Amino acid sequence: MLRWIRRLIGALAAAALVLATIPPLGLAYGFMTTAPVRLTAADPAAPQPNAEVAARLAGAGGYKRRDNAPFRGYLSWWPVFAARDYAALTERELPQNFPYWSYVSRFWQDYALMIRLARGTPFIQRDHLPLMQSGIGMTVDHIAQWTYENTAGRISAAISGARPVEQDAYLAQSAAAHATFLSRSRWFDYDYGADRAGLWATQDATDIAMLRSWERKLAFGLADTAQQVIAALFRTEPMPQPELNIWAQGPVAEAIAPERDISVMQDLAPHGAHLVTRLTGADLDRLVIRLALRGVRFVEIAGIRTTFLTVTSGREVAAPEGAQAVFTYPLPADPARQRVGMAVNVALLHEVLPALAAQGAEIEHIYID
Repeated sequence: MLRWIRRLIGALAAAALVLATIPPLGLAYGFMTTAPVRLTAADPAAPQPNAEVAARLAGAGGYKRRDNAPFRGYLSWWPVFAARDYAALTERELPQNFPYWSYVSRFWQDYALMIRLARGTPFIQRDHLPLMQSGIGMTVDHIAQWTYENTAGRISAAISGARPVEQDAYLAQSAAAHATFLSRSRWFDYDYGADRAGLWATQDATDIAMLRSWERKLAFGLADTAQQVIAALFRTEPMPQPELNIWAQGPVAEAIAPERDISVMQDLAPHGAHLVTRLTGADLDRLVIRLALRGVRFVEIAGIRTTFLTVTSGREVAAPEGAQAVFTYPLPADPARQRVGMAVNVALLHEVLPALAAQGAEIEHIYID
């Protein structure tokens, strides 16, 4: 018995050692395969905020978030975009065709780029710990799924004549629902048990393709169970969402009148108004875009004057004045579309957002929450 315990401890230690090597190896790859990048100097044409008001707001507790928050925010949203791309591909193809390795390598490349962009801001270990945990989890998950889909998954697909079964359609719908959920909520609050129950309720194929039906049910049912257990270990009581502070100018009162989730904290006339909202994620994106289209000019968002955003498009996108392109690459799962990441002067968001829309670019996220 003691011998088996020793073997188990040794196996767990070896597994932990392997997992611990993923971040340094991933970042080494990211730095070696991406070019150095620095933020350009602030646009001299951009409006400069009133120094007295800026100092007063900065002294308020909770007003300002760290300057590297937008770059960390992009990395925390990376699993959402990977999940969306996976869902989009599995709607039209079998999951064995998803470029799992490309997403692993791209994550670590983007991590290296974000570190370069945040150069000069304090390195705080607790900021990187969840990002590295996410990177480890994404790396292990993608490699494990690539291995499975190109062995057992490919065999069952060949048996079924490479035609999808009902379970494939269900899993594609489930992947899309999961991606949408991740854009709004914490991953460990997802109901993996309901996913498994829905999968098992699907109708099996009636011919030899029944083997793929069983394979999908067993494999992904087991995966849902594992995710359910892991999620239960990580689940915590939800914390109240902190207020996001926005310093804005222009027709603020008229612009926020139709909105229910944003209010004026204080009037800063003649220098605008201090607004607060608890919206996050895609809801916050849409709010910022609506206000910009109504003529609101942002001075600071969460006390930050340079934010980061990503767009996707089926054609080339040029960075408008007030924005600096950081990366452009075709989506590995859909090379006909490209993702562009840009550092943006907050004071010019009201011009940058319409300019991007005019180019046919779709805003993925503005990383300010």
